[in-house]
Amino acid sequence: MAIEFSPVKFDTHEMYLSTLKRIKPFARYVELVQIYDGETDGVISYSSSHLKLIEKRKVNKWLGTKRGGQGVTKYILEINPEYWKYLHSFSSFFLNCTDSSGCDDVVQTEFGQIDIAFLDGERQPLFLQQLMRDMPALRKDYEHNS
Repeated sequence: MAIEFSPVKFDTHEMYLSTLKRIKPFARYVELVQIYDGETDGVISYSSSHLKLIEKRKVNKWLGTKRGGQGVTKYILEINPEYWKYLHSFSSFFLNCTDSSGCDDVVQTEFGQIDIAFLDGERQPLFLQQLMRDMPALRKDYEHNS
């Protein structure tokens, strides 16, 4: 059975914190994908030095995304309690907004340009945020948890 997701709009810091609160009890791992190899990313550096590395490899496919060329670096790390405090220091992964033409747009935040997913104990995704998509997504069977 395929996992179903619902979009989550991050237009405020409170919405970002609310989503973290919903997934925290179930998330065991974080998947980070360094989209632009060669760029040092603060989130990936911090995560790699503070969390247990489960997997690091070059990939061309990850959680609903494909990319040609030489691929990207994907990290899977085991989450610890301090990591949630670190995530709370960001305003959001990004913010949704409407541009001057009335179209949906996103504003990058200090989180940077990386894809992030939270995985449960079976390494199934609970939450996805991908740069190539306008809206992050929360697994439907977790969208009503609080």
